[in-house]
Amino acid sequence: MRNWLLDQIIIQSILNVAICLVVLISALLINTTTFSLRNFFVLFLLILLGIYLCVFGFLIGVFIDGKTIAALSMPLVMLIGLLIVPINTWVSGKFVDVLTAIQKFFPGYYLFEIIQKIDKSISFTSDFWKFMLSLVLLVVPIVFIKIRYKKI
Repeated sequence: MRNWLLDQIIIQSILNVAICLVVLISALLINTTTFSLRNFFVLFLLILLGIYLCVFGFLIGVFIDGKTIAALSMPLVMLIGLLIVPINTWVSGKFVDVLTAIQKFFPGYYLFEIIQKIDKSISFTSDFWKFMLSLVLLVVPIVFIKIRYKKI
């Protein structure tokens, strides 16, 4: 039980790699993409996002009881899905600006931006470092839990 989080991260990473490789190989076989290093770079970023979401789910499980999680599972999935794709890509307004500001705290926003810029052959260095920073910010609640509750 002590290494539950690490075990989950390893299993999630293996599953993510397998799924992404099946999709990538299928795309190569039907000639909808070409073999390139950028595809493997995006695959690497998707794996990092998968690890982030695994740890994020773990934190939700630590702070919220099982019955509440069961009742809120669909709304939570919808909320997390909304945090990945920037809302300002299809609508605009003051409320959208607020939501976009919230989205910028999560790595999915930057992953979407990186993929868009890779597709257009635009530099994505700034977005990459923001993506990495947003991943690292998840360490803060983990350290808090470790110190406060001696869990994980």
